[in-house]
Amino acid sequence: MTQQQKQADVTSIVLAAVAGDAPIEDLQRLERMLSEDPSLTPFVVNLMNQESWLAWQSAKASDGATRADILAEIAKAVGTDSRGAPFVTPPQVTEHRASSRRGEPTPHVISRLRIDWSVALAVALLVATGALLGATVARSGWMDNDDLVAVSEKGAVDASDQFVVRYVRGTACLWNPGIERGYPEPKREVEAGESLNLLQGIAELDFELPNGSAILKVEGPAGLVITQGHSATLSSGVFTVDTDPTIDEFRLQTPSGVLEFAGDCSAGVRIAGGEAELHVFEGRAQVTVPWSSGAGDSQLLDVVAGSSVALSTASDGRIRIDRGAASEASFAAKRSMESDSLKLPANYPDIVAQSNPLLYWRFEERRSDVVRDYSGNGLHGKVIGEVDWVQSDANNSLSLGGAFTGDAIGSYVKSAQPISDRLADGYTVELWFKSSHYHWGNVFSLLDCRPGSASYGGHGVALELGGARSNFTDLERPARIRFLHRDPPSADVAVGTSIFSESHYELRRWQHLAAVKTDSGLRLFVDGEQVASADELSPLASGLSLLLGQLDEHQFYRRFVGQIDELAVYARQLDASEIVRHFELVRPKIKTNGAKPSADSDLESSIESAI
Repeated sequence: MTQQQKQADVTSIVLAAVAGDAPIEDLQRLERMLSEDPSLTPFVVNLMNQESWLAWQSAKASDGATRADILAEIAKAVGTDSRGAPFVTPPQVTEHRASSRRGEPTPHVISRLRIDWSVALAVALLVATGALLGATVARSGWMDNDDLVAVSEKGAVDASDQFVVRYVRGTACLWNPGIERGYPEPKREVEAGESLNLLQGIAELDFELPNGSAILKVEGPAGLVITQGHSATLSSGVFTVDTDPTIDEFRLQTPSGVLEFAGDCSAGVRIAGGEAELHVFEGRAQVTVPWSSGAGDSQLLDVVAGSSVALSTASDGRIRIDRGAASEASFAAKRSMESDSLKLPANYPDIVAQSNPLLYWRFEERRSDVVRDYSGNGLHGKVIGEVDWVQSDANNSLSLGGAFTGDAIGSYVKSAQPISDRLADGYTVELWFKSSHYHWGNVFSLLDCRPGSASYGGHGVALELGGARSNFTDLERPARIRFLHRDPPSADVAVGTSIFSESHYELRRWQHLAAVKTDSGLRLFVDGEQVASADELSPLASGLSLLLGQLDEHQFYRRFVGQIDELAVYARQLDASEIVRHFELVRPKIKTNGAKPSADSDLESSIESAI
């Protein structure tokens, strides 16, 4: 297991502990991992420090609890004094200028705190049992499906600090504690002291301040608290900020510093593992570091349009500041779904037809409840719920999960009849897709939809996307593409063979995907290149229907949010040359002499920091 995989596994256990959901077996496994690999200790402590800090901010906003109170509670459990020793090393600020070359990733230093591994475990267990002051406030009081924001008791608000925060809208938002179809109502007011934990999706908050408004877009997974006098406290995640020209001050607190925005400003903020990045796209912003150290004077940093600043803490306790170029491409909320169109040459359908597809859905219907099969085999699809048809130039595509209504959230497309009877000896699934954001979503499935069948609801084939924060498991890997083949069809996760892409899929850009089952194995192609393979001898069962957009017909779960086009299923394996030809008809290869585009580098850095 790589260090990245270990950190992802540890993160999963610790966050479950914070939510009170970690079984004792996982906590024991965490103890063993920390004992065997002491380098994980600062990572865990830093993560725990963030979560307790967020809980403290929530408690402070409602009942005036202080950080000293939090540290005193920690001290009781682990035998340290109320000043926080040995948890907090007084930070010292040093600045390093990064290369001005656009797209160069900023250095990442995870370690903030230095303590023995047993102390880290004690803190994890402390939070897991709810003993840490404010932890209960941060995770209690959950409402029903239509109102999924934790509410703590409201405190007194000074007139100069008064503002209104409203939840405006969301795209496929999954809020803690994981109710699959739940979402707050649009325009709902969010009160000071409320803690929001967005597990997945993109949510928009409108801050109505005395002299203007600010829009905060949140990309899950992310955590924040609405606080008095500071507008919001951010714990982790990706955020974008847009402020009115009339705003004289809009502030966001992070574990590494206070961010201040004024006037007409557009910026992005990323927080992960105790590190914070600020990217300014328009206007200017200021950063005050450290946010609260009790040692030395704070330092004020100006960040102008086109530049970024990254704050991290080295192992010696010094706060490191790295400057670089702003990267708008690495923030999904700043990239329009319309920024990349799928321009098909006129002969593309003819070239696909030459490969003799069993089924060919082109999604040219424009608001129909039927998806036509262009193969001539009559394997048409049926639209369930509310989907959208997106037109770009002369081409149409299917859009799933982007609307806010309940019908849109539960929408999918299903073949009118089973299609797998001719796929037993090998098959190829080919499609173009564009993902709205990093999320765990089922793009394509072949499953048993026959009530009364012994394998009813079981999957034989699945093409899925992984979310931004996930473990490296047989089900999901962070921002990777999964190809599953399973015989016999089943819902048993221990059955079947899965292969995963090595690299992350791209945000809001069309990509070509081909999954091939031969008589002896699986092959996965992304943008014309083979990215994974595995041995697999089993055939594909008969009687399976095609489903696009979510896990199955009855669970509004693992929903795909994005666009799909030019879906073709073949009753044979396409060879590599055919796959490359179909891809390059639309996206001819551009020679880069081995250099990755800067946007790809930014996205790579974005996902690595998210996990």
